[in-house]
Amino acid sequence: MKFLLILVLAIFACGPVGCGDALLPAANPLHVVFLPLDGAVGVGLDVLPAIYFSDEVDPESITNSTVILSISTAQWDEQDTRWNCAATWSGVEGQPAVDATEARKLVFTPTERLSPQSCYRLSCTTALRGLHSHSMRDLFLPDRPGIGAEQSFVTGN
Repeated sequence: MKFLLILVLAIFACGPVGCGDALLPAANPLHVVFLPLDGAVGVGLDVLPAIYFSDEVDPESITNSTVILSISTAQWDEQDTRWNCAATWSGVEGQPAVDATEARKLVFTPTERLSPQSCYRLSCTTALRGLHSHSMRDLFLPDRPGIGAEQSFVTGN
């Protein structure tokens, strides 16, 4: 009888999952905030595009293929009274790196100054990882698979 009581108590102590089943917390995806903000207009030509992450960035995942700055022609639309970016984009030479003072901030330093009245798009692929969190979720952009986050801005004069 004593054995049966111990067995019943052991079963209840294990809970509904069963003894030995590990419960792992759901992994948090990496989240971002861009500077300049998405859709910003009149951005200064000396600005270094930056990304703030919800976690410290894994430096080994930062490459020119995981963080991409692209340029396109900016076109003023008189009817909609706004800037539009041309459909054709080309890569901007430069170096993405973790900021020296903030491990959650990544800065893209172009080799040349930003061009006036141009559209820029800063993109991160899902291969970019945080040290304590997973990669970003895919945005499922039909023309650019594997993009986890991106923003566009227009420079001023």
